[in-house]
Amino acid sequence: MGKYIFLLSFAFLLSFLVCPSFPQVNPAIPAEFSLIQTVTGIKLYRNPKGDFIQVIDLSQGASIELLLGEPVGEGEAAAYGGENPLFQRQTLQQFWLEFSQTFGEKAFSVYNGHPFTALKRRCLRMTRFPSQFFNLKNPSALAFPVQVKGKLITTGYAGNTEFPGEKVVLGVSENRADILPFSEDSNFQKDSFPFDHAIVGIREDGGTKTVEWYSKEPLKERPRTFMGVANFSHIFILTSPGKTQGDAAKILKAFGAEKVMMLDGGGSTQLIIKGIDFVSSSDPTPRTIPQAIGVFEGQKKGE
Repeated sequence: MGKYIFLLSFAFLLSFLVCPSFPQVNPAIPAEFSLIQTVTGIKLYRNPKGDFIQVIDLSQGASIELLLGEPVGEGEAAAYGGENPLFQRQTLQQFWLEFSQTFGEKAFSVYNGHPFTALKRRCLRMTRFPSQFFNLKNPSALAFPVQVKGKLITTGYAGNTEFPGEKVVLGVSENRADILPFSEDSNFQKDSFPFDHAIVGIREDGGTKTVEWYSKEPLKERPRTFMGVANFSHIFILTSPGKTQGDAAKILKAFGAEKVMMLDGGGSTQLIIKGIDFVSSSDPTPRTIPQAIGVFEGQKKGE
């Protein structure tokens, strides 16, 4: 594990040395997308199909915040030698209210984050999950590691039982961001990620195999939440009510993303901007989630 953390730290440090300044990102915006909102450090685009792209310029002080429901106990055995707490699930509107109370007028949006489970995995092996499964309010464990403000909050329950070798980690420190490979040999008994904030997701071409009780259905048009980075200075977020996995990645790359990863999708995919639902859960009853991501604006000149 020490070797992996060293290599991860070295890779992130190298980005500082190789790219001491931020080259301007000027993506060739796909013709079907229109710019619908601009605030300091953030541009919001939409196409007629209801796909939304947020482009975050970290050099202008805009960034993301990883949000979690209230911890309410410990789940089953943790992966990667860490801890696996349970988190209370909330509606995305609840996450927005909490986020906007913290960041005030600078709070821009919230959207869904990590895959999760609400029941013990042995119960999920029996059959496909019932239709009401994702409407339950019982606490949930996250699948993969999450780190907030330098503290490793969870290493998740999944480990190499879900998408082995197909994971990557998005790391954000101050005004820099990167997506790097994640090692299945990780052991977090002593170490953590060399970032302020980190979230493990699935490679853009990962998730191709059905895992135990569900599939990412990469070739099916279904709700998707994807993130990308470019030039260590920009974060891209796609929230779509219906895209194949490949098309979701292509859209982010058309906007200029150099590296892409996938978060939870399906009924979990949701987006709220300034308190308004832009993409709602596809579930009959909006899905509650244990983890979300907030986007906040940069500092205006003169503030």
